[in-house]
Amino acid sequence: MNTQGIKTYNASLDKTSLIVTSGIGLLFSALLYFNLTKLPEAAGNPEIIMTLILSSLLMLVIFAGSYLYHVTAYQLTATDLIILRPLVDKSIPLSQLIGVEVPSKKQMSYTMRIFGNGGVFGYFGKFRNDHFGKMTWFVTQRKNYLALRLANQQILIISPDDLQLAQDLLKCIKTDLPSISSPSSLQ
Repeated sequence: MNTQGIKTYNASLDKTSLIVTSGIGLLFSALLYFNLTKLPEAAGNPEIIMTLILSSLLMLVIFAGSYLYHVTAYQLTATDLIILRPLVDKSIPLSQLIGVEVPSKKQMSYTMRIFGNGGVFGYFGKFRNDHFGKMTWFVTQRKNYLALRLANQQILIISPDDLQLAQDLLKCIKTDLPSISSPSSLQ
């Protein structure tokens, strides 16, 4: 989609993320139902009531937070790459972009989640692997990875449905700055 110089790239959830999201949604729904049905029985026992209420709130916060911060799409403007999310978008100035790479499966293997979401509405947060080191993910699928290197040495990983975004981002890199090596599929 192109509206006045703005290009939008879809970000679909992969099958694993859909299964995890559905499974966690069903599990949390069942646990919430259980908690609600146990509240009348717990009358007169404040510790049990607080436990039921706090565990219910925790589940709601986790699920709602995962939804509100999940990636819905990526937008490329003349000045920024915008990661669209329901609550607050993340804007990355193109002037900070010094490299774009389509990593191989081997480069993304043995990736560990440090702090973040590993499947509910996508994969986002802090991750690490041997090839890139520390990374921040804004990913919806475990394919079509794009690694973005910023001037501050931060690595961002995104996963648009259309890898044309890689070509479009490469055009935005200042030519006087070093960039991550581009795989032959981008040339």
